[in-house]
Amino acid sequence: MERERAQANPEKVAAQKKATYERMKASGYTKKYAREHYLKKTYGMTPEQWDEMFESQGHSCAICRSDQTSFSWCVDHDHEAGEVRGILCHGCNVLIGMAKDHPEVLDDAKRYLEERGYYGRYQLSLL
Repeated sequence: MERERAQANPEKVAAQKKATYERMKASGYTKKYAREHYLKKTYGMTPEQWDEMFESQGHSCAICRSDQTSFSWCVDHDHEAGEVRGILCHGCNVLIGMAKDHPEVLDDAKRYLEERGYYGRYQLSLL
């Protein structure tokens, strides 16, 4: 429905988006405010707490220790308890998400690779 409306009136939709952006900008809504709001609402933490956690990890992923990511950093948290566990790179966040946060799944994956073979050595440059 929304797509059809946008295709039928692209100029009107563009004007509405620009007006919304200008209103947000005039009201002081910024990326900084959005980040603060997101961290507080989603994880119950402040940007300062995020910075402290990331600094305590050596400004790197808590799992692979990479200090670079092609995506934004991810706040890893226990989905049931809601407690923040650490800051991860996108790849490691996806890894534990696909394992459904169960260490046994990761143990089984490790055992599988050890039994069936794997390529290369563990190098941060590969991640």
